[in-house]
Amino acid sequence: IRVLVIKLADRLHNARTWGFVPTESATRKAQETLEIYAPLAHRLGIQTIKWELEDLSFAVLYPKMYVEIENMVKQRTPQREEFVQQVIDAVNDDLKASKIKGKVV
Repeated sequence: IRVLVIKLADRLHNARTWGFVPTESATRKAQETLEIYAPLAHRLGIQTIKWELEDLSFAVLYPKMYVEIENMVKQRTPQREEFVQQVIDAVNDDLKASKIKGKVV
């Protein structure tokens, strides 16, 4: 398993530098990453690496769609944060009303 984790870390490092390699090479590696390395990270339970590998690969393979999605996420961030804060406040109020010591942050 140690070898697999090292290989995943190496691929992640390489993926972070795809902007500095020829497009054809980056595209080939991104496809390989989506098909092999991201599923491997998922099977090993390393979700953070899986997510980043998928994100970096998607950005190389589908750059226009990636930018569109990124912009939509940025636009909705304030609404999402406001909603999360409302839920946190409601849960904290319920905890207080039930005389349960605790705080959701």
